[in-house]
Amino acid sequence: MNSSFENESIRSEENAQKVVSDLFAIHRNAVNRFVLSIYPNITDSEEIVQETFITALKKASQFEEGTNFLNWVFTIAKFKVLGLHRSNRREQLLMSELTMDVLITHYSEIETSDSSWNETLKKNALQFCRSQLTQRNQQMLKYRYDDGWKPGKIAEFLGQKSESVYTALSKIRSFLRKCMDIRMKESINEI
Repeated sequence: MNSSFENESIRSEENAQKVVSDLFAIHRNAVNRFVLSIYPNITDSEEIVQETFITALKKASQFEEGTNFLNWVFTIAKFKVLGLHRSNRREQLLMSELTMDVLITHYSEIETSDSSWNETLKKNALQFCRSQLTQRNQQMLKYRYDDGWKPGKIAEFLGQKSESVYTALSKIRSFLRKCMDIRMKESINEI
């Protein structure tokens, strides 16, 4: 018979694994780039990334949300590379463990700043694209997303049919997606 403490512990572990799994999915390409930078063997690198993921899931309860996930997962990857190297010694390591530690810090900072830079680009693009909407469409967007109104309430407030509000919101979202894609590409090309 499971006690409530055991059930709570199991749920806590499952939640930790979900957090780590979600973060790994977001940062998988960064993990892959890091592994290739310290062990540039394409065949083994995918295996190392997979083993890193499995180990990260097993150690999920050790990861503290709000801390630097990339630093944590890169450290796991480093130990996977060192373990693979020790087990088969077929290739010489390109760098010392100390150099790998420096790269962990450097890569996690770069990846984190790239992520926040990308979020800033998205916010700026959205702000610009919202300003390109007509006053009426801006108002409808405000009611729906800023104020949380349902389309039926917006329709009632504006004296329109619900279907026309749904259609208008769909067209607004489509415009914003296209506008943001163009704006972000322009911003990246300006750099």
